Amino acid sequence: MALPLESTPHLIGLSQQVEQALAGEHPEVLAAVRDAQNTWKGLHDRLIAIIVGFLDDAVEQGSDLAELLERVRLRTTVGVPNTATAAPDPHKIAALLRSHGAVGSVHVTESAVVFEHACGSGQQYWRNHPETPKTREGEVPGVPVGLPRYCARCIDTVDALGTAGWLVTPPSSLEERCRWTVPVSIQQRFADPK
Repeated sequence: MALPLESTPHLIGLSQQVEQALAGEHPEVLAAVRDAQNTWKGLHDRLIAIIVGFLDDAVEQGSDLAELLERVRLRTTVGVPNTATAAPDPHKIAALLRSHGAVGSVHVTESAVVFEHACGSGQQYWRNHPETPKTREGEVPGVPVGLPRYCARCIDTVDALGTAGWLVTPPSSLEERCRWTVPVSIQQRFADPK
């Protein structure tokens, strides 16, 4: 199903969107966008490294990772966009993924929107640090063994948010993409785009 970019959820990076819109004109604007995006990406990557260190230290000191993630989620004061309603908004979900540096593709079916993305958070950390400690058997319910612990944080959060039955299929290797399958009423969603 091919819909115009403006009416379809998409995982196209901001710099690429600006580059397409400018069509070769105003290279200074594109340079400014790329510079700002690189600054944000550097800050984001440092935050991911801090979270990874926090999770690894807690596990190495004997904390149960599933309980730790639940406590962190309950204490979080920064709200996550309301994407987990009865009729999830695929545009908000795509924006959430893009804001975390995830690029890839979006596939619309009759019953779901499938986001296949090269994760810009946990998987990016995994690519840069392949020896990072991985989840162990039973460490977090629903999280496959062998994923970086940061992925456990993401999957746990999505599971808590995805009250409408979201399904996360994490990558089993560095080369694969993460997949979020989100049930949605396509007819309702695209009849009233936000």
